[in-house]
Amino acid sequence: MFNLLPRAEKEAIRREYRMRLWSVILFGVCATFLIAALLLIPSLALSNERETAARERLGALSKRVEAGEVARFAVVLQEVERTLTLLRTEAPRHTVYEAVRAIVSHRPAGVSLDGITVTSAAGGKREIEVRGMAANRTALVAFSRALETTGVFERVELPLGNLARSEDVAFSLKVTASF
Repeated sequence: MFNLLPRAEKEAIRREYRMRLWSVILFGVCATFLIAALLLIPSLALSNERETAARERLGALSKRVEAGEVARFAVVLQEVERTLTLLRTEAPRHTVYEAVRAIVSHRPAGVSLDGITVTSAAGGKREIEVRGMAANRTALVAFSRALETTGVFERVELPLGNLARSEDVAFSLKVTASF
């Protein structure tokens, strides 16, 4: 092929070709970085949200740890109170024997006892469950009122379900006392 262009123009055309090639490459690289930056924006927003959530969880956990320390302190205080209760010098006002004796002695005619269960309750109190049979509703109510007037018991609970039948009443009442 014939070479009709002078050498200086050939060099100018090559320079212009290289310049255009480099400008296309530079434009491609810039466009790639710009697209990559735009695609990273959702990831940035998501990681900011996760960081905020993690900080909130950390705050909640630290409060829970503080609450746990308060709970442990409360347990220690209850243990100290229990120990001090054991060491108190005053004698209890009533004994379990007196409570059972009061229940048995205030039982009216027509009421038979099947069982007496004593359990510990909160605050140094005892709950006594009295089970039995009453000939009629009147005898059961009289028994309940007699226990209230003894002065040994703080509270006598007779559930209304026990009063559903008028004769041969099976009952279970709760008595609360401190001793």
